[in-house]
Amino acid sequence: GDRDQLRLQELESILTSMPVMAFVPSSPLERRFDGRLQNVILTSSGACRRLRESGFRGPVHPRSGPCILRACATPHQQCDVLVVGSGVSGSSLAFNLHKLGVDVAMTEARDVVGGNVISRSQDGYIWEEGPNTFQPAPHIMRLAVDLGLENELVFADHTLPRFVYWEKQLFALPMGPQDIPNFKLLSPWGFLRAGLGAIGVVLPNMTNKEESVEQFITRHLGKEVFQKMIDPFVSGVYAGNPTRLSMAAAFKKIKALEALGGTPGLIEGGIIRMIQKKREEVVDPSLPKYKGGALGSFKDGLLTLPRAVADYLGRDRVHLGWKLVSLVKEEGYGYLAKFETKEGLRLVRTRSVALTTPAYVVPSVLETLMPEAKALEELDYPCLC
Repeated sequence: GDRDQLRLQELESILTSMPVMAFVPSSPLERRFDGRLQNVILTSSGACRRLRESGFRGPVHPRSGPCILRACATPHQQCDVLVVGSGVSGSSLAFNLHKLGVDVAMTEARDVVGGNVISRSQDGYIWEEGPNTFQPAPHIMRLAVDLGLENELVFADHTLPRFVYWEKQLFALPMGPQDIPNFKLLSPWGFLRAGLGAIGVVLPNMTNKEESVEQFITRHLGKEVFQKMIDPFVSGVYAGNPTRLSMAAAFKKIKALEALGGTPGLIEGGIIRMIQKKREEVVDPSLPKYKGGALGSFKDGLLTLPRAVADYLGRDRVHLGWKLVSLVKEEGYGYLAKFETKEGLRLVRTRSVALTTPAYVVPSVLETLMPEAKALEELDYPCLC
């Protein structure tokens, strides 16, 4: 009755003041004290009964005097940094943190590492069902070397053109000025408009607002260049809508060219940037050499990199099939992350958390910790099959 209700209130008071240990969230009462205590002493068997009726699943042992509520201790571990997601971003971060001596753990919701990086092979062929290449850069080359993958790297022939399929024909994009006379994709007016814009005959951004890829390219090079050249390329690379994709976010290096010269022309900005890069370039002889514009991968596909990181970290630090369901702030330490796994709930206590998951996954995880994250649900994500 009322006395038992009072005992439950006493339990709440006790749990609120006790350090976090392990508690299974199977009832409303337990969810309010998620992960707090392994053993609780109650002062009457009635209180135990009431708690059992509330839906608590752990063993309850009533006695003639006090009874002991023994919660199911959820397996847990502790680390300094928890990296959620094992794609290229998560794997690279976990590797570099561990290399610096940080106690790191990496989790992945799928049963294999890689996140959206999915490399398949059959009958001597290799294909990618997610990202298929990377743009070589010193930091990526350093990562490959540190993982012992320098001999696994492969680069595309940088002299081969890219093609656009338009009205049932393939058109090779110009690799340089010498190819322009034979480029038949653009109309004469399209060529003229693009040429004038490239040398700086460009209207300013009158709105001073962030431009989409479509707005920026149309302003600089004309609508025809956007429709026939940029739209197919961007749609293929990002699987997104260039009318809504931010130019500054997706192509910030190209966006920056218009501010480098005396005119907003992309050609002038490009020449200035090439000169700057030659002055800034520092060649590291320990890194593999590659040509500009040559896309890269690995002999057995992009999944080679996340797999190598997982092997480097070891089984104790890599957890597959772990789906993050909640993240709460923990007084005096950092964060408590709760995961659903095939073996049941798992808890990770950590000082810092790095979420390398898609943005649409974040709101449900940060629902109580950061309600503002719900705004991420408004971001458009393309469906890749």
